[in-house]
Amino acid sequence: MLSNNKAVEASERLASIVNGAKPFEVSLEVIKLSSAGGEDFGSDLVIGDAVKIKFESTADGYLTLLDIGTSGSVHIIFPNLFNIDNFIRAGRPVYFPEGDEKIAAIIQGPPGIERIKAIFTKRPVNLFDINFNDFSNNSLTLSGNSLTAKIDKLIEKLDAEDSFSWVDAVFNFNIRAGRNDENYLTR
Repeated sequence: MLSNNKAVEASERLASIVNGAKPFEVSLEVIKLSSAGGEDFGSDLVIGDAVKIKFESTADGYLTLLDIGTSGSVHIIFPNLFNIDNFIRAGRPVYFPEGDEKIAAIIQGPPGIERIKAIFTKRPVNLFDINFNDFSNNSLTLSGNSLTAKIDKLIEKLDAEDSFSWVDAVFNFNIRAGRNDENYLTR
């Protein structure tokens, strides 16, 4: 099993994958849902906040969406058990989780910097050799020795692709402990 430092190092490597060619445009946002039903596009979130992830591209293609946690854990959140087909149409924003504003992801700790990473390809590429039988709770967690091996394989696959056939995007946000979150407050 990887130490926490090694997991953080591996996840930092993943977050830093960049295609400088930028052959088409993509946008990635984490949207905080307010109790009044509005949206706040801030990058500072509190444990317990409800959010949606918004992705849009100027080209048709295939999306892999990753949550790089504050502890270095990596979760594949799209494609997933409910959305195996990861094809996205140009100019049509998609939201995760899908559904109306009552369906949202809840921010969990620990506090720190969290990242959402999107890798978008013009053709279908199984970037992590995903086996949907390995999914639980609608996401797949990469951890331990498999995290480093999977990131190495991902880099190998992207290197084999034409740089004009894929793009990446990352959205960084800070997670803070809430006033009532005793598990993460310092005493």
